[in-house]
Amino acid sequence: PQDSHLIPAGLVEKMAAALAENGTTLHTGIRVKRLSRVRGGIEVETNRNTYRAARVVLAAGAWSGSLAAQLGLRMPLEGGKGYSMDIDPGNRQISVPLLLAEARVAITPMASQLRFAGTLELCGTDRRIRRKRVEGIARSASRYLPQFPAEEILQGEVWQGLRPCSPDGFPYIGSFAGCPEVFAATGHGMLGVSLGPITGKLLAEAILEQPMSLASPLFAADRFSG
Repeated sequence: PQDSHLIPAGLVEKMAAALAENGTTLHTGIRVKRLSRVRGGIEVETNRNTYRAARVVLAAGAWSGSLAAQLGLRMPLEGGKGYSMDIDPGNRQISVPLLLAEARVAITPMASQLRFAGTLELCGTDRRIRRKRVEGIARSASRYLPQFPAEEILQGEVWQGLRPCSPDGFPYIGSFAGCPEVFAATGHGMLGVSLGPITGKLLAEAILEQPMSLASPLFAADRFSG
């Protein structure tokens, strides 16, 4: 009762729909090229337009640190690459997620699919797929669940993604002392979905200049500035 799982893409789609219904303007398919400080806020240059904003939130995952650097801010981040494969389990569907602790593999039912995922490869923002890592996930899962041969798991399309990892394992939440127009919401590692709601609450409080419900120097955006 105190543990759950979800389909990440479905969560994002529902959130986007809820935001649109509440009057939020969403710009998709846009790549941020440059951030710079200007009078009254931050200028955001993208591949389509240039915007000016009084407040900017850096929530670009493993790429947030490089965006912060454009403003002269130090927020070290490392991409922790993970891989997953989805297959059709047929009548072998499992009803709850499995965490194979020794193998560091997670097996999760995703609607009609079954997802096999694992590894944390520190790689910066290198998104190349390392086949040996993928094969390791399949072999490990198959040892626990022999009804799913490694060869079958490897037939699933391989997906890779970068978890934003901070040096001390704590997220960055809040503004920068040297640039109060900029706020951070990143560095959650493998707990982005779990910590997303409380991060949003704390960030909203900070942007609205209200007392934060949980204020801690452990989450300071500029704690590595020296």
